Amino acid sequence: MLSPFLIIGVGGSGGKTIRAMRQTLLRRLRSKGWKGEFPEAWQFLEIDTISTQGGGNFTAPLLPANQFLGLVPQAVDYAGLRNQLIQRMPNTEQNLALGGWLPENTAVPIQKGAGQYRTLGRAVVASQLSQLSQAINRSYSRLSAPGVLEELREVSMKMYGKAEGQAPLPMALVISSVAGGSGAGIYLDVVEALKSLSADFEKRTQVLLFGPDVFNNIPQGLRDSIPANALGAMNETLAGMWAEGPGAGSTALFNNAGLNGRGTSGFGPRNTYLIGASNGQVSFGDQDSVYRAAGESLATLVADEAVQTWMVEYAIVNVFVNSANPIICNDESMLKSSQNVFHSQPLGSIGVGRVSLGLDRFSEYIAEGAARWSVERLLWPQFVPPNPMNPQTPQQIIEEAVGLAWSHFLTESGLNERGDLNEVIDALSPIGIDDRAKAFASGIIGKVSTGVPPAGLPANQWISSVVNYFNLQRKAYETDEQAEIYKVAQKWTVEIQDRVLSTVSLVAARQGLNVASRLVEKLREEVKFVATQELPMEASSELRKLDQIASKIADGMPQGMSAVQTQAMSSVVGPVLVKAASFITNASRRNLAAELMADLDNAFLQPLETALRNSVSELLISATAAQNRRGEQNPFPSYANISTGVIPDRFNPSVVERLLIDVADFPKTVKGLIQQSLDEDVQANWENRFIERITLGTKLDSRGDDEEATLIERRATWVPQNANARRNAEGAQKAQFSIVTDTDEYIERNRDWLSDPVTALGKFLVQDLQEYLSHPDPTIANARINAYKSAFSSALKLSAPLCSLNKALIGQVHSNVLSKGDRYVHMSTIPFKDQGNLKDLYDITVHEIQAANLWDPSESPKSFKAVGGIQQIDIFSTLTSAMNPMVFSSLMNPVIESWSRNNNSIQLRQGFWTNRRSRPLVEAIPMAPEQVSKLVRGWFVSQLLNLRTATADASRGPKISIYDRDQRKNVDFPHPLLGLKSESIVSNPDLLPAVLESLGLALAQCDQVSTLTPLEPYWAMMKLGEDFQDVLENWIRRGETAVGAPTPVEGIAGSASGSFDDRKSAVLTTLKKSEEFLASICLADERKAPWDITRTTEIRPLTDDAFSTLINHVDAMINDAGIVV
Repeated sequence: MLSPFLIIGVGGSGGKTIRAMRQTLLRRLRSKGWKGEFPEAWQFLEIDTISTQGGGNFTAPLLPANQFLGLVPQAVDYAGLRNQLIQRMPNTEQNLALGGWLPENTAVPIQKGAGQYRTLGRAVVASQLSQLSQAINRSYSRLSAPGVLEELREVSMKMYGKAEGQAPLPMALVISSVAGGSGAGIYLDVVEALKSLSADFEKRTQVLLFGPDVFNNIPQGLRDSIPANALGAMNETLAGMWAEGPGAGSTALFNNAGLNGRGTSGFGPRNTYLIGASNGQVSFGDQDSVYRAAGESLATLVADEAVQTWMVEYAIVNVFVNSANPIICNDESMLKSSQNVFHSQPLGSIGVGRVSLGLDRFSEYIAEGAARWSVERLLWPQFVPPNPMNPQTPQQIIEEAVGLAWSHFLTESGLNERGDLNEVIDALSPIGIDDRAKAFASGIIGKVSTGVPPAGLPANQWISSVVNYFNLQRKAYETDEQAEIYKVAQKWTVEIQDRVLSTVSLVAARQGLNVASRLVEKLREEVKFVATQELPMEASSELRKLDQIASKIADGMPQGMSAVQTQAMSSVVGPVLVKAASFITNASRRNLAAELMADLDNAFLQPLETALRNSVSELLISATAAQNRRGEQNPFPSYANISTGVIPDRFNPSVVERLLIDVADFPKTVKGLIQQSLDEDVQANWENRFIERITLGTKLDSRGDDEEATLIERRATWVPQNANARRNAEGAQKAQFSIVTDTDEYIERNRDWLSDPVTALGKFLVQDLQEYLSHPDPTIANARINAYKSAFSSALKLSAPLCSLNKALIGQVHSNVLSKGDRYVHMSTIPFKDQGNLKDLYDITVHEIQAANLWDPSESPKSFKAVGGIQQIDIFSTLTSAMNPMVFSSLMNPVIESWSRNNNSIQLRQGFWTNRRSRPLVEAIPMAPEQVSKLVRGWFVSQLLNLRTATADASRGPKISIYDRDQRKNVDFPHPLLGLKSESIVSNPDLLPAVLESLGLALAQCDQVSTLTPLEPYWAMMKLGEDFQDVLENWIRRGETAVGAPTPVEGIAGSASGSFDDRKSAVLTTLKKSEEFLASICLADERKAPWDITRTTEIRPLTDDAFSTLINHVDAMINDAGIVV
């Protein structure tokens, strides 16, 4: 059973990626025949600082409006947002939560984004945490609503023909980048909001972060901020991974916004994948290509049960959870505890390769290209290029076409009453008219013959008697005839609507709505003329003929006889009366025809003409307006164009996908498949036939010849005013019509039309890999199999995790990881088994996997299943273990390169780091808390014993070194240091915070030199803090320091020649004075705004703990000289 998903894109990168995901999922669903709305179990949410969803030129459409959260309220500037944030926090918590990182002000117009300052992104989300939580809650509520899981089962059935088992707990994907201001500053809080919603999301949230190298194609001046943002994001992600929980400041911030739930440890994500620009096999041209590839790949994770199971049960456990175990992933960085089961490594990476038929793209290409064809045909001649040789106006072109089409259109309409043509009158001819006329005549003859002597009567008596009886019986006959005429009229009033609508639809599909509406207009003129003039005149003419009955009988009577016998009279009168009866019927037919045609004009043709004319203007707006009805950039101009062969870039596969049906061949393939679907006599005219049939909505082949068109929807049927002409007992009613006038709806309409499984086109679109590769023609089959072999081999290579690793450094920091190979691999269902006619394909596939050294005897065979319906194979791979960020060159190289360019002046250094950290400093040190505590203790011990030196450097600032007792030499901290506001080396309390904050630089330098050497000063300081008891005991009791170490300053720690009490007193005095000095700074900070406090205050919990530990230990020392126990 598929899993529900909450998919959150953070910032511009995340937003584009999830748009590509949604587009891909929708394309795949539609290719499987899914006709419903997008499944509610897959909830998408884009979160950004900007107020409105940004479109750009990205190929995937914007999300629905309720799936976007713009965090910056309308008409609110940064100062207003900052003040809201501060005012919501108690005074005692403001500096704790916001101090040291919240900017006082900014020139960035935050409604347009965070300006590539991740600190601004965090400031925005911190002020809107309640809104963030509510938006995520709304999305979660939708995916957990009644009926959603049942819908997801229907999706499973449609895509895979099965929906087994119980639905798993929802999974969350959070996608962002570490490069900009919005995403990089927000994603950690998004993860915390998810955990606050449900504790299950701690383990079931996957975070994907685009690395800084993804943006290398951006001009240098526009990407100067990216590496520093990446460094800030990496520091905080690593700190969160190994922390016990959010710091006191962030906890206060979360609680104040109602986010009270927490994970079991740390803050931020437990499972983070870094996505870089290259894996050595594939490189992306630009960042949009990365977003597309990631979005299309992640769509498989959402829509493939096996991949989900592998991700949750295998990848997360083996890659992340087990990375805390030193037997599986040792860690020589000494930045975390090897015994803490929660201290997993922070970063993994993922890669995807895909081999696909590409039929989802091909289907969408046809649906879109056909929509363009239909719209351009319906709006003809709007899109016809001007012809210099025939400079007609569009209206002249239309009138010329109307003139040529009129005669045929009138005939096809079934309303042609001109001249000798009587289509309506003929349609109103009742059944049995001749028999009833003869019976009518016989009845009258019988009446007048009754009691007549054998000799007969004089002619004038016969005539008088016949005329009298005719007049007596005429009304009854007329009434009876009208009843018979109404019977056929009831049928005609229904059928004429179908006929006219079919005729008009065909004209619209062939010549456009403009021509169709003008023809209906002319038809109305014709109908009005016939109904008001021609038919009434004809009816009157028929009735006037009745005045000639006496003369016609007289003309037929035998001449010169005094009496005419009955038989002779009958032979003359019978034909005359039959003819007279027809006059009555004819007059009734014409009168009713006139009445019904006038009603038809008013209640059917007029609404139809109006609908046609309105649809022209509305469809033209939809096709040519700058924006569509949803306020998005109008996509119609970029629709695929099958005629010209222009294929929009969005149909091309991402660089990690290999298609067996080449996109460049789409136009040629469409033509061939349509021709194969048609009878030979219409194949040459394939394009017009295709446009006509798909526009009408009728089947492509001969089955569509007599099929009812759906182009013009009849929402209400014409019901005549005359109740006798109605087929059913209902009131009179005007017809109502609807014609699709949204260009995008033609695509949706076309998708349904393309699902016909009978034609060659329809069969091609629903075939799977088995069918495609098993073509009955051996030549075609061999070519396809060879193409599959090459594509699959390429996909295996492309699927390597998307990151660049420093393997030399991995060998030093995680030496046992390399022995497990480069990656774990999982493949979606491969529809070949080691048997029957699929064995060759099975053997080929296995051989390619083995050749790539990716065959796992325990896992790989599970992917092979002889099932139908599989149109693509996805290959997922992850690193075999999460690792320390320092080994990811794709992350660290841009950082160190940018720092190298910007570290030679205080202005450049401050520009590099200003507004990059977005949390209190204690939440931004990329080291486990217990290691940080050791380092801070070591800092003060090193000062006590003169093991730390600070050297002034006018251009690069203070250089801090520590004596490494193991190496017996000084080792240098990163130089220059990050974030120094004062570069003094005398009593500068900012040096320790700078050393702590610069640890991220040291990690980047490790990648630069491929060794752990840049960490040596941190190790030396931590070792000093870890061994502080022995170190202080040696000095205070015995006056001894490390071999080769500098001599402690007497005024700070006493002298080696002094006494125990002297050294103890000196050390205690120095520690207490130092504590008081820092405390005075913190006390002064209590009266300052958050942006004015010092980093000393930020790390006060660390320094207070260090002083307490050191002072208590020294104070408890006793002089044991002379004591024997």
